Amino acid sequence: MDIAALIAQMNGNPRPALIYVSQDERLELSYHVMANWMSKIANLVTLDCGAEVGQKIVIDLPVHWRAIAWTGGAWTSGLTCASSIFTAEGEVADDVIGWVSNDAHKAEDIVDSGFSGDMWLQALPSLALAWPGELPAGVEDATQSIMSCADALIEPADKSGVPSPSEIISKAHEQIVTNRKGSPITVTHGSVSDVTQLVLLAWQANQCVVVGDDSYAHLHENNDGLVIDLAAIKAR
Repeated sequence: MDIAALIAQMNGNPRPALIYVSQDERLELSYHVMANWMSKIANLVTLDCGAEVGQKIVIDLPVHWRAIAWTGGAWTSGLTCASSIFTAEGEVADDVIGWVSNDAHKAEDIVDSGFSGDMWLQALPSLALAWPGELPAGVEDATQSIMSCADALIEPADKSGVPSPSEIISKAHEQIVTNRKGSPITVTHGSVSDVTQLVLLAWQANQCVVVGDDSYAHLHENNDGLVIDLAAIKAR
């Protein structure tokens, strides 16, 4: 998938691309806004952090519009997503260049591990312009770092870091391609990586996606469109 080309198509498009729903908020983001966030994050990891194609980043965030922006931006820069900064032997991995989370306690543990890559704490509330508490030494405020970067994608990677579609993603994509309901697609019960990949595929098909906290009982409320339950697809 050429995310840079997708971002170029999304720029300037005011139509809704993503609807984030939780117990605390409902936020509608346009194609232009999501393109802007992914571009800023791609610029952050490429220009400010010096990331190179094939290196890794740990995005330790729940399914959230900010997590989708981080993952899409990282993939645009040619990074792949890792689940941990550590190797199977318990050592700090050399190819992981960044870590982002919304958990301050984990950030302290990452600092103590001797990890030398870039570290950010990401406030999740949509109106939060900065991390609400004290930042551990060596850890940066994700929102402030992102906002300092250019809105336009400056140096897209020659190759994106989007993983090859799994069988689950391929089956879900088939549902998107054949969807004729016209209402936003709701995606539930998936990892950040899987949900982001499916969201990008939906955007390629010019379809809006609803994501959110799976424990929120009203996630599907007022949406008569297609619902893609990734856990259910996996169980089949």
